[in-house]
Amino acid sequence: MKKMTNSKTKTTSTMESPLGTVTRTHHLGLSVRDIDASIRWYEEKLGFKVTKRFAFENLSDAGVTTREERIDGKFAFLELNGFNIEMIALKDSVPFPYKGDPAAKAYMHGLAHLCFTVDNVDEVIEELKRRDVEITWEPASFPDLGIRRSTFSDFEGNQLEIVEYID
Repeated sequence: MKKMTNSKTKTTSTMESPLGTVTRTHHLGLSVRDIDASIRWYEEKLGFKVTKRFAFENLSDAGVTTREERIDGKFAFLELNGFNIEMIALKDSVPFPYKGDPAAKAYMHGLAHLCFTVDNVDEVIEELKRRDVEITWEPASFPDLGIRRSTFSDFEGNQLEIVEYID
């Protein structure tokens, strides 16, 4: 492994990639208007299966969001052959402005988020901080979901997430 130096902070790292040996994503987050109809479509049309459903009502911003509003929404994880989609139906969410035109959609930036499975969330976040990456949610454990997670932004503000499986 070669040494890498961050020219801005003059810090040195021996990690070639802070994500380690990631070879797959954990899940893709997809914001939807009607979670029940969306689940039905993905199950019926593509063969996905729901693995978990949950909801937040009036969730405070306790490390979850920088927005002053509280989060109200329904969530579901769907899986097909090891690929996972997290469906997110938040109260007052708005639809994507372009419908039915894949070329037009390519002119819009971003996804809800892209998530990577890592061996140790805390080590990765420390490395990302050394590389001056903006951390948007410090590491937090969710025992009911069996994960420890954290989020950060890319240079355009797209949300990226890392997840570590926990017992």
